[in-house]
Amino acid sequence: MVRQINIEGNHYPISTMTYMEDDEARLTLAVDHAMGATSWQRGWLEVMVDRRSTFDDARGMGEGVLDNRQTRHRYWLLYEPKTDVEDVGEDHLSLPSQVASALSRQLSSPSVQFVGATTDAFRSARSMLASSSSWPCDLHLLNLRTLSDPSFPDSAPSDEALAVLHSQGSDCGLNPVPSCSRAEKGLEVDLEGLEVKRATRTALTGVADKRNRKREVHTDLADLKVEPMTLESVKLTF
Repeated sequence: MVRQINIEGNHYPISTMTYMEDDEARLTLAVDHAMGATSWQRGWLEVMVDRRSTFDDARGMGEGVLDNRQTRHRYWLLYEPKTDVEDVGEDHLSLPSQVASALSRQLSSPSVQFVGATTDAFRSARSMLASSSSWPCDLHLLNLRTLSDPSFPDSAPSDEALAVLHSQGSDCGLNPVPSCSRAEKGLEVDLEGLEVKRATRTALTGVADKRNRKREVHTDLADLKVEPMTLESVKLTF
């Protein structure tokens, strides 16, 4: 906090969430899009939802901001008591809790529902998604896409898909999710209706296999472990 430039010069960007805490509890605010925030006083969190300026603020616009539009904002405000209070020191890396990360993912990547005719194929797909077990609570499925058949790259899909996984770290001093599995212990996921024959670690782009990795090819998703705070691309063969 730089007092010489006042409160307007001490706003900082929030990309997904911000929190303030003491030795006993933490208050987390998760947002659905980037905005600015400041903590001008102890125990004070001020969030800038929108701004309006008649004159140029010398930040690159070259003019004032007067074309404001109504927008819908969604937030999660989470209060969490600390269960493991100890002096962790200045080198401790502060991380969101498992619950805060899950709520933030819900805001950033909401579920999109499609409505179609009640054909047999539609009912089968819906049943598979509804009965499949959940992913580990600290694992975010960033992307899952079907790969093209090398023989027909423009017209036919192959029996492979590329999954991009993000294992998020969490603060162990806050309330964990009950019965929560961790990605570092393996992906114990049951995809009903789909049989994964092989899981191969690849580069993030999926164009090259990581041949220097131990146990590069897995025949069981439970053997695929993702370390905390890492991104992994995995080629799934069905």
